[in-house]
Amino acid sequence: MKEKKEEYQEEENRQQEQAKKIRGNGFDAQVFVTTDWSNLNTEKWYVITAGTYGTEKAASAVLPDVQRVCSDAYIKYSGNWQG
Repeated sequence: MKEKKEEYQEEENRQQEQAKKIRGNGFDAQVFVTTDWSNLNTEKWYVITAGTYGTEKAASAVLPDVQRVCSDAYIKYSGNWQG
């Protein structure tokens, strides 16, 4: 049976590959851990951003382009970084 640490590493590697695909399409994709943000899940999950935007309006403007690369993309306010 795999240890939690090994499982987390494998999951992070998968998310890094997905972020690389998104970056290859011109977005500033990054992988974050949800526990590092005040408004995200308190369990450890990896999330991919296709960039950071100052307003919801700015994020909404690029969302259709991001969804062409990642169809389940959506806008989520992450809160403040706590990491």
